[in-house]
Amino acid sequence: MDVRPNHGISRTVPSVSTKLVFSLDPKCRFFVLDAKTGKVVWQKNLVQEYKATIPGWYAGQNPLLDGDRVVLATGGDALAVAFDQATGKEIWRSPNPGKDVMSHVSLMATTIGGVKQYLYLTMNKVVGIAAADGALLWQIPFA
Repeated sequence: MDVRPNHGISRTVPSVSTKLVFSLDPKCRFFVLDAKTGKVVWQKNLVQEYKATIPGWYAGQNPLLDGDRVVLATGGDALAVAFDQATGKEIWRSPNPGKDVMSHVSLMATTIGGVKQYLYLTMNKVVGIAAADGALLWQIPFA
């Protein structure tokens, strides 16, 4: 992989379940590995599959594990996507009407007003994404 040496090989922290390791590489390729053998279980190329833009500083987001899913903010065709951890099957994708690109920020799970959601800081706003179906619940632009 051709990566500028001042950025190292990885800028993200892998997430680990009892059986799998989830890691986003600098060029927006998402790998899920068997924790015991290190073999690839499934993978996604976010640039090819979601039209994500590789940030100038490379990807720096950490995958969010939530129950049986893993969630990433992709930018491009979707603001965020939830995948089944075991299979990589897409559970939902949130709309991206502002065509926001991937930021360095990792999604954070929370419950606000009794609604489970993921918080995400884009390059110009904070958004709340419904954990159930990926719907955009709210957004607050930077002043």
